[in-house]
Amino acid sequence: MRDDLFLLYPDIQPFLFENEDLAPATREMLLSFLEDDEIRLRVELAETVDAGETFVKATYDLEGDTFLAVKAYDVINHLREFVRICHLSNLKRIATDIGQAQPTNPGIAGQLYTCGLTCVQPGFDYFTSKFATDRILANDLACFKAARLCHPGRVNDLRPNAIDVQEMKSFPFVTESDVDLLVAELPRYIAATDGCLVDVDALEWWRRHKNDLPKLQQNVSFHCCSALSVTDRTWPWRTMWKHH
Repeated sequence: MRDDLFLLYPDIQPFLFENEDLAPATREMLLSFLEDDEIRLRVELAETVDAGETFVKATYDLEGDTFLAVKAYDVINHLREFVRICHLSNLKRIATDIGQAQPTNPGIAGQLYTCGLTCVQPGFDYFTSKFATDRILANDLACFKAARLCHPGRVNDLRPNAIDVQEMKSFPFVTESDVDLLVAELPRYIAATDGCLVDVDALEWWRRHKNDLPKLQQNVSFHCCSALSVTDRTWPWRTMWKHH
């Protein structure tokens, strides 16, 4: 790949060598990349694909034209589990291939896998610590988790109970007394959603069931299904909540 790059753009390397005062940090990084040996480049490319692909896909999911509120928690939780399990398949395969090509160095495969893992670990640590230490972000995530209960298409797989409904208090407009009333309606809500498809039109569903589930419809469907809709992609909810 590096050789192909030089064939297509032969002036890159001379340009970097001749312009020492041009973006020193970036220049140093690029020179380091160009001077790296092939094994290191293969390892770094493999770990970049493994880690980057998962996070990039999650980013697109969170920016997509879907009902964001009820899927955001699942997307973030998937990233958490990916970081926790930390199985980098491409990196493992590349490290194994290199190890098999060097039978006289039996420990090279493990060393290369550890090296690649070390490269991505700071990013993983930042992601984990961010949700653990940022109270605002943690509260937003709690709201996302609770918002799943508002979508009738998710109730069948979530099977919420009274404790799960307590999570609705993550929303500032839901009080303790509201939660008691929501719990009282929960059995009817679960029964009404039996057989409900995941891609059901949530707003239309709530309009049809507003008389059967008045408290849920009033305190949950409007705020969570309307306010946390696809048009709200950057999580700027706090100002909007003040009006409720």
